[in-house]
Amino acid sequence: MTKSIKHTYRYSHAPEAVWAYLTVPSLMAQWLMPTDFKPEVGYEFNFTTRPMPQFGFNGVIYCKVLEIVPNKKLVYSWKGGPGDGVTFTLDSVVTWILNPTANGTELHLEHSGFKEEQETAFTMMNKGWGDNIAKIEEFLTKKEVKRTVHFKQSPQEVWEYLTKPELIEQWIMKNDFKPVVGHKFCFTHAVQNKSPYDGTTRCEVLEVTPYTRLAYSWGGDMKDKSRSFNSTVVWTLTPKDNGTDLQVQHTGFTVLDDVFTHSSGWSTCLKRFQEHINAHKQ
Repeated sequence: MTKSIKHTYRYSHAPEAVWAYLTVPSLMAQWLMPTDFKPEVGYEFNFTTRPMPQFGFNGVIYCKVLEIVPNKKLVYSWKGGPGDGVTFTLDSVVTWILNPTANGTELHLEHSGFKEEQETAFTMMNKGWGDNIAKIEEFLTKKEVKRTVHFKQSPQEVWEYLTKPELIEQWIMKNDFKPVVGHKFCFTHAVQNKSPYDGTTRCEVLEVTPYTRLAYSWGGDMKDKSRSFNSTVVWTLTPKDNGTDLQVQHTGFTVLDDVFTHSSGWSTCLKRFQEHINAHKQ
């Protein structure tokens, strides 16, 4: 005898927009957990989170994509356990179903396979799913990108990679940045065939609080000159666990496609950031 978690949530956005938050790793990380998900049947992937050894959970959720109907249905297995990747105390299945409505999308979640003796896990995850699913509406409405990454380096070391042009170039783009409020600068890069934007991002420094907070405007044009966009990037550094939590919050978007593109872009940049700063300090 097993139990299932069931939730239904209604969004004022099209199924395609909600689907993106279920299948794009950089967007999934904003409301659920970091993941290496790919929308391919048979693909094995993980979610990673804080370990809870008191519940026999090592912080890794082992999954496999079982079914995909784009913008309509997604099913994957969901397994967790003490840490060897073989012995699982939770062997379950997550099913997402999206139905279009007159005003947007109705999203159904069923997380099945909980045994009677797993009441604690059932209760915790039932609440967790309810809280997290609601965040999708928040991100869709706010149209923002928000990510936090932990670095083992100090805020002073991380700050260098946010403010020195030669270091910024290693993980974002070429630039003429100066950490001076009011300074206008540009990020420039070669125009990619798949990119909808031209090769220049125009910015102005809005706030500089050394080792703590940096903000600048972020604007540009579409490659076909059909429209422009204006937004704001804020970096916040917080000392934590002998290192630094770095949060990027990119706000001001008016078009969801810009959110999806920049979310993926920042995810790639932050990965390069970690690689370069770790290599530099070795």
